[in-house]
Amino acid sequence: MIVAGTDLVSLVERHVDDYDPHNIGVVSLDIRLGPKILAGSPGVSRIELENGKPYYYGFTENTYAMGDVITLLPGHFYIAHSIEFFRMPSHVAGHVYMRSTLGRRAVEHLHAGLAEPGWSGHMTFEVTALVETQVVIGERIAQVEFLLTSQPVNYDGNYNGQVGPTIAAGGIIASQVKGGAADA
Repeated sequence: MIVAGTDLVSLVERHVDDYDPHNIGVVSLDIRLGPKILAGSPGVSRIELENGKPYYYGFTENTYAMGDVITLLPGHFYIAHSIEFFRMPSHVAGHVYMRSTLGRRAVEHLHAGLAEPGWSGHMTFEVTALVETQVVIGERIAQVEFLLTSQPVNYDGNYNGQVGPTIAAGGIIASQVKGGAADA
């Protein structure tokens, strides 16, 4: 069952930090693009598995101010995050969808968005652009639909407590490893 109306308002008030009350709809919460973005470029960036861990070579992390306009380039891969911080209760899951407004501006979310019951953190968005397009830090980029589970359960995985743009579990941004970016 999808959480709606006053139940949705109550859920968001209790379990989401830094939300904008104007972004609560009838069946979803619109969430905003946070200030840190990890960017990879074709022909420059790559992700390699080394001893089972993903190493991110040639990625850059940029921090922007609220209201900054940034350009997303086609073929580039971006890892971004929400401003909102979630503390999912044990009886609620959340599906994350790109807002249709962003889809109509050629921004694609790679649909890896599920907030498990018991999970906490900023939502991470894996994003590409189909054409050169601009986004604004702080704009509504995605929406979360909350669903009641048939029984209480709790997520206890690698992404609990994530802050900012979060790379794959166990991953390392190679530029942060001594000598790691030499062959990037």
